[in-house]
Amino acid sequence: MSISAMKSRKKEAEAGLSDDPRQTEITTPNFVLFGETFTFIETFSATVINSDPGNGHIWVKTNTGDEKQISD
Repeated sequence: MSISAMKSRKKEAEAGLSDDPRQTEITTPNFVLFGETFTFIETFSATVINSDPGNGHIWVKTNTGDEKQISD
């Protein structure tokens, strides 16, 4: 495989990750999720493990293993 073909496939793979809303990095204090605007009160790194747009609750698991509920 040529280097240009490898670069092209890498770009395609990276583009695929950025298109996945479950793997989006939020870097601003305000963000929109499920049509609702949220504001960070505390900044931490975590993965969404469950969400319910009906009641505005999001459960996340932090990098330290703690589970937190985020409400609007």
